Amino acid sequence: MSRKILLAALLLLAVSFHPRTKLQSAQSSVRHREIAINLAEIVSGNVSVAQTNRGISLAEAEEAATIVTHEIEVPLENAEPFLALAPLVSVAGAEEGIAIRYRFVESSGNWEGWAEIELDRDAAPRGSGKLSALLFLPKETTKVQFQLRLLRNEQQLAPILAGMKVTFISPGITTKLSQNQINPNNYSTSISSENSTAKYPKPIITSRTDWGCPDGQGNPRSTPSYTTVTHLIVHHTAGANTSSDWPAVIRSIWNFHIFTNGWSDLGYNYLIDPNGVIYEGRGGGDNVVGAHFSCQNSGTMGVSLLGTFTTVQPTTAALASLKEILSWKADQRNIDPAASSYHAGMRESLANISGHRDGNGLAQSCGATECPGEMFYPLLPSIRTEAKGFVNPANDFLLTTSTDKQLIAKGSTATFSISSSTVTGTPQPITLTLLNLPSGLSPNFNASSIITGTSTQLTITVPELTPSGTYPVTVIGTGTTKRALDLFVTVTGSIASVSAASYLKTAPVASESIVSAFGVNLAEETKAAENLPLPLSLANVSVKIKDSGGTELAAPLFFVSPTQINYQLPPALARGNATVTVLNKTEVVAFGSINVTATAPGMFSANSNGQGAAVGVLQRRKTDGSDVFEPLAQLDETQKLFIPRAIDLDSPNEQYFLTLFGTGIRFRNPALPITAQIGGTEVEVLYAGDQKEFVGLDQVNLRLTPALAGRGQVAIILSIEGRATNPLTINFK
Repeated sequence: MSRKILLAALLLLAVSFHPRTKLQSAQSSVRHREIAINLAEIVSGNVSVAQTNRGISLAEAEEAATIVTHEIEVPLENAEPFLALAPLVSVAGAEEGIAIRYRFVESSGNWEGWAEIELDRDAAPRGSGKLSALLFLPKETTKVQFQLRLLRNEQQLAPILAGMKVTFISPGITTKLSQNQINPNNYSTSISSENSTAKYPKPIITSRTDWGCPDGQGNPRSTPSYTTVTHLIVHHTAGANTSSDWPAVIRSIWNFHIFTNGWSDLGYNYLIDPNGVIYEGRGGGDNVVGAHFSCQNSGTMGVSLLGTFTTVQPTTAALASLKEILSWKADQRNIDPAASSYHAGMRESLANISGHRDGNGLAQSCGATECPGEMFYPLLPSIRTEAKGFVNPANDFLLTTSTDKQLIAKGSTATFSISSSTVTGTPQPITLTLLNLPSGLSPNFNASSIITGTSTQLTITVPELTPSGTYPVTVIGTGTTKRALDLFVTVTGSIASVSAASYLKTAPVASESIVSAFGVNLAEETKAAENLPLPLSLANVSVKIKDSGGTELAAPLFFVSPTQINYQLPPALARGNATVTVLNKTEVVAFGSINVTATAPGMFSANSNGQGAAVGVLQRRKTDGSDVFEPLAQLDETQKLFIPRAIDLDSPNEQYFLTLFGTGIRFRNPALPITAQIGGTEVEVLYAGDQKEFVGLDQVNLRLTPALAGRGQVAIILSIEGRATNPLTINFK
């Protein structure tokens, strides 16, 4: 038999085991329809106004005029969970001379009273030639109507209406499941992908995907620009203060910013609802340039609280989350929350934590606004002071770990040692909690309350069904301030490595032995080695073994497939516990462990499962000195299995030798006994060791006695260094 043929046969010596086999995003359909208003038609016969080549303006002798649109039927059917409305008026001339009111009617047929529209100066700053707002109406609204009031300004200049359109928006309902998951008190995978370098923890951020952004996590409409953040700008959205579906409110703002204002994305970097949930706004991640600060957005991060705070203050929960995200960013960028510094865009010194209105009156600003509201703006000094205390406390501490990254298989446990130390001040008690722990993972601290200067252990148990991937887990220490420690648990498929001969699940494996490893999604194709020496990569798959001393070696490969890999254990590995990592290109697809020993004897079976008929040959030496070789197994066509072939020891004048094949034997201690029993009868062992021709293959030669004749099917078991091999079957006539 040629070397290549036997090598191919060895690749088939193992059969597969049968291994046991995120937040749901807010998938909502956002719909909108635009209605253009024919201004010339609705002012026909109104003597207070005049039509010019630039649009509609006051008649020459008039100081004021009122224009009322037609009743506009809602063009969307079944708006859910409410109807959002975005009027946009294009203006030439004095913008200050225009006031807009609206009213609506529901299915009852009764019109609501006229209400003033507070123009959104975040969205359309002065000088932009646009007046816009975002309104929220009941979903049962059937008609709307607008009233435009034109006034001359102090310079007796009259505004000119160049056009008007209204966008009707149905943001879609956020499912109850998604709303329950978008909760500041839940552990969540809804975090931005960037990792914080701040000591102060980054709070949980509900991603664009999880609040149901129609554009998804990224921004397909424009390539994001990035900036070095020096100032943190606080806003309000000037919208509703109550809602049963805040993600739907954000989807409405997204639609308003893109389709009404013509921007490439939502303007704010982050938004906070009254429950304290923080949402990722503009796509692109940390430090992306938004559109929120009077045309000077470079160097800023914009955070907007959902609601209008002209006559009411933000909720306690919203303010708490605002302080968290401002403290995190200030710590990350080494910004003093209580100080002021030069803002390059405005060319002025500004408070590092400013309100939008702090840009009013500056030379480089393109507008004026009362944002973030008369009741909110006075809270900024205390917010700065609290953030300063969080970022730079008088009594400070630090969390550290010896290793912040662990690779574990599904169904396993990761253990991290968490240490604490006092940075300034005196030792203090701190409480440890976790953020961002994925659903299903089970954490446990040996002690969750410690004194700085002491340590504890965190164990994280990963269930079998956990999706593969790298999970960032943040340990939060809470004392006089909060301090963060970022950990990373990479979860991958499990791989079970056993002797390719014995298939004993709990047995160790020996140096240079042939190993079969089982898992799922290990390779994208099935491929066998074709030449010697064995390759270290097959079909882009490689296997790395890290021994008890920390040395990592690549394993020579016989065979790879989606569910099984056959490899040789590298000879230079240290004895003891080792880890097995399977990579497809550079991606880890499976992880497991083995116990490496010098000797772990296993014998190959014909059915490649470590049981039944033995692989080997009977050598019959005749009286004339010639040899006849006979197989030990034959195929049963009915069962489609190999069964022991009946061996005839009929001539007492002939000699009979048995050659068996195994692995994990070659490094046995020759000073220790080796025994072989066939059907309880001890037989002489002539040789047990390296087969010498084929990689990883060992051989055992036995002398048979005629006393075995007629015994029928019996078990053959070897004992090497006190370790019994897997029992196989042999048949004697």
